[in-house]
Amino acid sequence: GFGDAGTTAQSCLQPDGYVAEASDCDDASAATFPGAAPQDGLDDCMKDADEDDWGDATPPPGVVPGTDCDDNDFGANPDSVWYADADGDGYGDPGLTQTVCLRPAGYVTDGTDCDDTSPTAAVTFPGAAPNDSAAACMKDADGDDWGDATPPAGVTAGTDCDDDPSTGFPTHPGAAPKDDPAACMTDVDGDDWGEQSPAAGVVAGT
Repeated sequence: GFGDAGTTAQSCLQPDGYVAEASDCDDASAATFPGAAPQDGLDDCMKDADEDDWGDATPPPGVVPGTDCDDNDFGANPDSVWYADADGDGYGDPGLTQTVCLRPAGYVTDGTDCDDTSPTAAVTFPGAAPNDSAAACMKDADGDDWGDATPPAGVTAGTDCDDDPSTGFPTHPGAAPKDDPAACMTDVDGDDWGEQSPAAGVVAGT
């Protein structure tokens, strides 16, 4: 809807591909026109390739520069909120943020980590224990996909009665289905029967 002032046609009827407006600063780019980046300028002729309403900071000649540091990434603009990810699990601390265009080192776009700093923080994040919940922020230190039943404060409790990485892998709900398909038992030998004298807090099998 914005025309090139350098390419004109004079006619009584509107020719195909022509408009009565001549304020386009780059008619070769559909992403560039007056008002393309309203967060930077309501009327300025800018380029907004990622359609985040911020103008490209380094546009072609003749186009008004905006403040978008990466106009090919919708998630990167001056309003982008980044979350500190101290444990490197890809989930950030909702309480530690920076609002900047470019992602700072050690920060991520997700801010749903319930434990980003403890010794077990790297195994504590949303979806860590999918056998309990695909979305809840749980701790799964032994890697059996069941969440720790007694996690640190602020972490959602799962149903794993032994989450110790040195002993807990064969211990989880349903580990011994011949004894009980739901109880949290230990089955070290994999015969589907639970250990008779398990660790404290673990249901005894037969």
